[in-house]
Amino acid sequence: MMNPPSPAPPNDERPAPEATKATPPPSSTATTLPPPSPTSAENLPRRRSIAGFLIKAFEIFSDPKNAQYCGWGPKGDTIVVHDLANFASEVLPSYFKTSNFHSFVRQLNMYGFHKLHQDPRDGEFHHPYFRRGRKDLLFLIFRKNP
Repeated sequence: MMNPPSPAPPNDERPAPEATKATPPPSSTATTLPPPSPTSAENLPRRRSIAGFLIKAFEIFSDPKNAQYCGWGPKGDTIVVHDLANFASEVLPSYFKTSNFHSFVRQLNMYGFHKLHQDPRDGEFHHPYFRRGRKDLLFLIFRKNP
């Protein structure tokens, strides 16, 4: 048996008009949205803290006072160490506890940097997210698990 509808409350008990607005019931034939495009910000990793090594490395290669020792490649997509010995003795101790160039290179490798030339006298490295003027991309660089 169906219950008869309850009578409407007196005027002083009726809710305000804003409260009576009902949301439409969910439709069983709801349309689905297309998946986000590959370039959508939703597909990027969630922003996280950036490793101190990456911030310091970015500062080293961006600082004009270090230009005689190191800098960015011509396109801004590589980092170049021009003077390995003086880079190690003059620049590294200002930013890190060590002045060992090979330790610096090991750190670069742990973050996915690749040396462009196998010549040991050459110090040019590349990472797709380490670019001149793009500090905002550093959060995309992850340290490899040992």
